[in-house]
Amino acid sequence: MTHQALSVILMLTIVSLAVSQLLEPTTYVGTSLKVRIAVYENNPERTPTVVFLHGNSLSSQIFQRQYYGLKNYHTLFLDLPGCGRSQNGLTNDVYSITNMTQIVLDVIKHFDVEDCYLVGHSLGGVIAIEASQYLPKLKGLALLAGPALPLPLSSNPFVFSSSPSVPLLFTPTLTSAQAKELADSNFAVGFLYPSFVIEDIQDTSPGFRPTVGLSVQTGNYSDQYAILGNLKAKVGMLVGDSDQLLNVTTFVTTQAAAVKNLFQKKVTVIERVGHTPSVEDWQAVNSFITSFVGRGGFVQTSSSGAIVDESTVENQTSNDSSDSSPASSLISSVLFTILLAFVLAF
Repeated sequence: MTHQALSVILMLTIVSLAVSQLLEPTTYVGTSLKVRIAVYENNPERTPTVVFLHGNSLSSQIFQRQYYGLKNYHTLFLDLPGCGRSQNGLTNDVYSITNMTQIVLDVIKHFDVEDCYLVGHSLGGVIAIEASQYLPKLKGLALLAGPALPLPLSSNPFVFSSSPSVPLLFTPTLTSAQAKELADSNFAVGFLYPSFVIEDIQDTSPGFRPTVGLSVQTGNYSDQYAILGNLKAKVGMLVGDSDQLLNVTTFVTTQAAAVKNLFQKKVTVIERVGHTPSVEDWQAVNSFITSFVGRGGFVQTSSSGAIVDESTVENQTSNDSSDSSPASSLISSVLFTILLAFVLAF
């Protein structure tokens, strides 16, 4: 076997293994806006529930490490309408901030987890803030580079950066070059992000981005600074110091100052991380969420209903030290394939 042929075999093997690591929806949930939402559920036997919302033009794939790593919680990951594996809206107004908030509330009601924790990344954070005011039993709200929108928008310093990539967040159809530029801007400069990021951006419904932009321009949302100032649930904030899309200073100072119950009384800033920390430094994000949510437990059925049995639960942090996700098995598989190929070649 020639070295060229060997290289081709190895490349195809690695690609096929990598593709197989994409999350698959566990169910689709119908909503009041007549759009079916792809949901990725894990550990349904656990409690509490943590609901994850991704950012603009992305999908729940950015939470792969949280899906497999946060083993002590019941986790739900939603693809927003027009994104990922969810259906496109029948009309573009489905993608307004108000309507996407209603869709998230519909999914939470479907699973009967109004007492959940919400974790929102970027635009997902905007929607999570909006939804929080309708969830009186909400236990906590965590914002991963999730900006709060004041009303009117000009009433507080602009939380977005001056990056030329920011307008692409609101552009209907992107060229291949623009899709790559937007993907690049979601991470720290030079970070090698997974290929599904560009694919998700390209596959996003053309009506999604401009409708989100119109919502922001026309004030189609509540005063989110006021929501954070009145929210009884604790609020966690995390951002990367190399975020290309947010004004990190504004996020850390002005937005944090608006929060009534700020977790640890500070914003967690991760070094050398951009706008998508769940991918760039998943260990730090999982550790942050573990500290924020606390211990998990099992849901047990008794005569009095569902209860939490914490006496049988180990600390979440000990589980996170050993990554049993397919990503780790991918490395082992690739190394085994390389070894086997060399044996066959010689």
